[in-house]
Amino acid sequence: GQREDREVTLVDALLIGLFRMLAIVPGLSSVGASLCIGRARGFSNRFNLRFTYLITLIYELTAFFYFLFLAMLRGSFAISTLLPCVVTVMLSAVAGYFTLLYFRHLFMKNHLRFFLYYCIDAAAIAFIISILNG
Repeated sequence: GQREDREVTLVDALLIGLFRMLAIVPGLSSVGASLCIGRARGFSNRFNLRFTYLITLIYELTAFFYFLFLAMLRGSFAISTLLPCVVTVMLSAVAGYFTLLYFRHLFMKNHLRFFLYYCIDAAAIAFIISILNG
């Protein structure tokens, strides 16, 4: 596809959001769902990847601040835990950046079968654990 950012429609956004919600099923990936819908809707690879990670970043930051706010409201947040939280977020951001570079490499070269193998393995492991936990 060749569609870029100025060509995203409300239908595109709704479809991406809907399929990201389905990613609560083990083995389904919200990133993979977004990329599949973006590709099906004709987004260029470059824009599709950028749009998907922008959505993911916004979600992760929103979730972090939401749970931080909840902890503060409940009185279960101690200021002494702020530094470990910030360090954890920073380390996650660095790891995420390098993962993004690797994933971008796979995506641009159409080698997503490795990502598929990962999703299948994750689903199998989640299924086995759910059976073992009864």
